[in-house]
Amino acid sequence: MSCSEQLMTALDALDHAFASEGPFLVTGCTYCYSEHDFAELSGPLHLIGDDLVSSVAAKTPDHWEDFPRLYRHLVPRIIRLLVTGRLHIDEELIASRLIHARWATWDLPLAEALRDVWSAWWQSTLHTHPSPVPVRDCLSVITVATNSVRPWLNTWTATNTPAADAHLADLVDDVMFEFEITDLRMGFYRLDRLVEVVEQGLKSCMGPSGTLLALDWQHTSYRFAPLGVGGPGQLAWPLSPYPDGDYYIYLSEDFRTGSFGHPWEQSLCLFGQEFLDAASAEVEKLLGQPIRRSGRVVGTA
Repeated sequence: MSCSEQLMTALDALDHAFASEGPFLVTGCTYCYSEHDFAELSGPLHLIGDDLVSSVAAKTPDHWEDFPRLYRHLVPRIIRLLVTGRLHIDEELIASRLIHARWATWDLPLAEALRDVWSAWWQSTLHTHPSPVPVRDCLSVITVATNSVRPWLNTWTATNTPAADAHLADLVDDVMFEFEITDLRMGFYRLDRLVEVVEQGLKSCMGPSGTLLALDWQHTSYRFAPLGVGGPGQLAWPLSPYPDGDYYIYLSEDFRTGSFGHPWEQSLCLFGQEFLDAASAEVEKLLGQPIRRSGRVVGTA
């Protein structure tokens, strides 16, 4: 059996393992999804359209009443689209969503079936060039999802095929572009670090009794104390500075400090001098040079 056939067998086994995850009533964000969408998601898995599966796969967990259950229900469809290169969203995002859904704690038959897909996908990728998903993206998903990189690199080292060598050449060319080898990391490191930097910066300048507004247009918004969230035994930070398809705003109640995430421009604006002093240098390391300062395009008078 070829590696590509083994992958298809693993995907079929995944379907079988998750067959017990029957339909349930799905509810969530009524701004992003219609009643028709909820009805489709609440119906048989095989009748849910690929476009809707891709949309749900990318959306942040706070869009759903029961995100872990919904993601678990959709995993066979999401993973099949992912490994065949038909998901049409950032592949690395799927690992982040699976971790949030705590896939490794699922019932053993479900988790083992997904682990088998990871192994079969990696082998199929190493034996196929070009592959449906670039080798770096494939490796990123698997290493982040499994929290390990060495076993997958060992497999690559032991795979002496023209396809594996061609993938290595592609990876070297990719990471050497503009000296990126000095900052090679797998998965959503930059996103996680960006969120951490912005949150810590806001905490540092809000004071022990300061509060922030977390605003998400047409969605639930929040008033919260930064020092009262995000720590051990505390609630998670509401929303995120990263504009994941929506406008996300953190704003002090005196309007002097905050951040504005613009989804279509794919930009993040920070304002408030104390906040800028605390966070801007690290944000520039992560995102590059600013496109504007004080409202003016960088490089103009």
